[in-house]
Amino acid sequence: MPDDSCKLPYIKRHVGQLSILYYNARSIIPKLDNLIAVSNALEPDILCIVESWLNEDISDDEISLLGYSVVRLDRNRHGGGVLLYIKSSLSFHVVLKGPYDLELIFVSVHLTGNKYLYLGNFYRQPSSPISTFESLFDVLCSFDVNYFSNLILLGDFNVDVMSSSNLCNHLDNILHCFSLSQVVMEPTHIKQDGTSSLIDLVLMSSPDSLSECKTVPPLANSDHLGILVEVQCKPHRISRKRRVVWRYKYADFHRACTLLSNLDYDYIMEGASVDDCWLHWKNTFLNIMSMCIPRASLPER
Repeated sequence: MPDDSCKLPYIKRHVGQLSILYYNARSIIPKLDNLIAVSNALEPDILCIVESWLNEDISDDEISLLGYSVVRLDRNRHGGGVLLYIKSSLSFHVVLKGPYDLELIFVSVHLTGNKYLYLGNFYRQPSSPISTFESLFDVLCSFDVNYFSNLILLGDFNVDVMSSSNLCNHLDNILHCFSLSQVVMEPTHIKQDGTSSLIDLVLMSSPDSLSECKTVPPLANSDHLGILVEVQCKPHRISRKRRVVWRYKYADFHRACTLLSNLDYDYIMEGASVDDCWLHWKNTFLNIMSMCIPRASLPER
């Protein structure tokens, strides 16, 4: 059951906004109940998870969330891995997974019209060499320039941007070259000794679209705070087919019986064939039912 000490963040819904919830899980399997509680209560459009700690022995069904599609890139059961949950009502496609041994997933989420959000979920091991940033740089260089009109890259970079280091210089180079802004402004990693650092980052090409970016309680006993990001954009929802149902509870069966009893059946049965007679009778009957029984249009299950 979810840890009662971790109060769920509150997401205020706004028309035309898309909510993204990020967690460093440090193993998703034992925290799945917590994740289900969060998704049910907050219904974020996209859930980004790093350090999923999964491998090919764990199926998508074992980690599924109702109403979400799963996109994953695993490492092993002892560390790493990135995972996305995207609402089933959103239209998206996977742009890439990896490459260069990067723990990185990029997806393209269809917004209104011909607009897209390009979202990347990234994890860098603390022991990773500087060349990891060079590989990330190469991936971003491979993107079409249109990607950077609305791009978000988030995750655990394991670079404390509140300090100064050689790693920070490499990250700053990426921010500068691709005109990205880092929008998280408070520590995200709280150690047992009380020290903190800002290593879970959100990089945006269009920070003006940001409505909110704040830390939220961690997922169960993770030592990383979560991050809630809301951006101003109207998602393109997948239209669902609708079905027509007869509302028999409100039917006027007395009127229906009267109309049926007053029909000229000799006229109805005039036809060149049995099939013609059947179609005439069927259409006449349905017309009467339509007049006497209300109908409603509902989405298909």
